[in-house]
Amino acid sequence: MVKKKKISFRILKKLVNLGKKKGYLTWDELNEALPPKVITSREIDDILIALEKKGIAVRELKKRPIPLEKPLPTEGRIEDPVRMYFVQMGRTPLLTRPQEIALATRIEESQKRLREIVFKISLTPDEVLSTAARLEKKRTRIENFSRISVKAASIEEEEERMIQKALQLARRIKRAKNFITRANKRLLQERMGKRKREELKRKMKEEKKRIIQSLKEIGLRPQEVERITQKVLKYAQRIEELEKEIKNIERTCGLSYERMKKRLKKLRKKRINYEEIKETSGEIKKLLAKIREIEKKTSHKTTTLKDLAKKIEVEEEKKHRAKMALVQANLRLVISIAKKYVNRGLSFLDLIQEGNIGLMRAVDKFEYKRGYKFSTYATWWIRQAITRAIADQARTIRIPVHMIETINKLSRISRYLVQELGRGPTPEEIARAMKFPLAKVQKILRISQNPISLETPIGEEGDSLFGDFIEDEKAVSPARATAFSLFQEEIRKVLSTLSEREAKVLRLRFGLDDGSPRTLEEVGAVFHVTRERVRQIEAKALRKLRHPLRSKRLKSYIDWGIE
Repeated sequence: MVKKKKISFRILKKLVNLGKKKGYLTWDELNEALPPKVITSREIDDILIALEKKGIAVRELKKRPIPLEKPLPTEGRIEDPVRMYFVQMGRTPLLTRPQEIALATRIEESQKRLREIVFKISLTPDEVLSTAARLEKKRTRIENFSRISVKAASIEEEEERMIQKALQLARRIKRAKNFITRANKRLLQERMGKRKREELKRKMKEEKKRIIQSLKEIGLRPQEVERITQKVLKYAQRIEELEKEIKNIERTCGLSYERMKKRLKKLRKKRINYEEIKETSGEIKKLLAKIREIEKKTSHKTTTLKDLAKKIEVEEEKKHRAKMALVQANLRLVISIAKKYVNRGLSFLDLIQEGNIGLMRAVDKFEYKRGYKFSTYATWWIRQAITRAIADQARTIRIPVHMIETINKLSRISRYLVQELGRGPTPEEIARAMKFPLAKVQKILRISQNPISLETPIGEEGDSLFGDFIEDEKAVSPARATAFSLFQEEIRKVLSTLSEREAKVLRLRFGLDDGSPRTLEEVGAVFHVTRERVRQIEAKALRKLRHPLRSKRLKSYIDWGIE
């Protein structure tokens, strides 16, 4: 009974907090919050009465306007994945300009709060200094790290000024961090008066503010913020795993770590179960040491690190939901753009997928304060993603994007010349029109040719394949194969007139059986004789083969080029 009251109180608190934000609750929100396996009808009545006392009404959600498209039948299953995708896409209403701004504002606010959390993380200065060191060595670009804005005459000059300003701020952070480290050591090691201690703490606080101010001036990019937050989440997850292992060990033993230490003192003299408890205690000690190592790395206590990780997860979830709402509301835009690029080498589904990637990229880059609608901005990113995918993936042999653009230019000029001349233009005419060297035009024409599959059907009935009509230059002709077979048979007959040892020596020396000739040493190892003896046997066998009765049977094969 007590358990049920606790569950109801927790759910009631959640509903009250939600209702206070909006001023009311919907039945859908109420149903989502109530787990049917736990809550009874009596408890639901109690919750409704409690909500009424708090001044929170439960309203019926307004019905959505009927969509213009014909609703698809809900009975039966939809097997076609494309159709299923279109059905789900059609259920999401389009966004108005104020709704787009509201979502973009939510994303921006979550990003700001994440940045504020990152400024409080002790890891951040070290990570920023590490990235600044890579920037100084030209191992990363300024746009991947900072949002510093400076005025300059040229892009190169502006980039150099941005780098110098970022490095200057990084040096300021390093000086402040070094001061805080030295001050902490002094507070721990030196004896000092209360006034001096308070003065040192005040200076440390000022240096921390200076670090945060410098970080704000650097203006960390979202990628850099995400890199730091992911590191914190990783450490927090590792701590949870280690704590879980400790709890499992304690559950198995039936003792907490503190009780184990007390029990060890009592059992040390009696030696009863002493070694077993000592071993278990040692395992927990190792796990606790790993947790302390993480605390040392991050300069945060476990509770602080968990709290930071929880805040990061909350803001990441808010940001993700807002982004997904913006993406889902604009999926139709991807379809309308993808339709223009069908029959370009990629399937319609692939085009949609690439367009969706471009749409997600547009959500990340969208700046609502510039005044344009999101769909206007996203169109460019979607088109860019689709055209880049076609250039990269449509051809069997990949052609660089800049060459694709040249090929497209050549195609446009060729079509224009066909209209002007009334016939197909020659490479020389195309070269003159493009103001390119003839050799370059010929190269482009060769590259632009699409490969033809050897499995392409040929003929009206398609009973033959294109590959059947192409000569295989490496294949052995039937006449040569027959001649070689007869040649091998003649060699076998000729060798049969020699002694068994002589025939085997020649077979091994010339590789007649497996095509791998052996050296004199290798043949000698087979017969357990010296290389000189093998040479003598070989010379004797070859003299016998030079006899006219034997050699005339093989001379006729020389004309075939068989050796």
